Amino acid sequence: MIARGGRAFLASAQAPAAAVVTPDPDAVLAARTRAHRFAVTPVPLAALKRWQLTDAALTHETGRFFSIDGVAVETNFGKTTRWSQPIIQQPEIGILGFLAQEHGGVLHVLAQAKMEPGNRTMVQFSPTVQATPSNYRQVHGGRPTLDLDYFTGDGRGTVLVDQLQSEQGSRYYRKRNRNMVVQVPA
Repeated sequence: MIARGGRAFLASAQAPAAAVVTPDPDAVLAARTRAHRFAVTPVPLAALKRWQLTDAALTHETGRFFSIDGVAVETNFGKTTRWSQPIIQQPEIGILGFLAQEHGGVLHVLAQAKMEPGNRTMVQFSPTVQATPSNYRQVHGGRPTLDLDYFTGDGRGTVLVDQLQSEQGSRYYRKRNRNMVVQVPA
């Protein structure tokens, strides 16, 4: 038996190509990149405001967000059995959520063209909501996270997917995200 969310995804995957109208993604990203100015300049870690660099880690003064720590790894898997590396420690469970609507039997998801300082192309497509609790509780003093209420249980949509999945284990230590798709009425 296929769950309701599964049926919606299956129907969308089986829809004729003519039923799916999507703007040219490269053109959308290029337009968003032209619409804003970005400057990312490397600076010494010691010069970061509100961050402390100690012998043990790089941390935010609030103790939130994440820290950069070191790990020593030992394994019996693969050719390299021992190494050490920096790793991101972020115990918060983030939300990576897409809003979806059905049009003509096809699910359409809302993505955002988002600038992140580490992106190779500066602007890339991201989920509708991409935030950790530190972000959406505005620990950093930033703006409220738009559309967050759809993913925190207000009941305005139907949850099609809600799965805890691990983040890139080679970069993050035991980090998990809540990957969600919430369908809202058209």
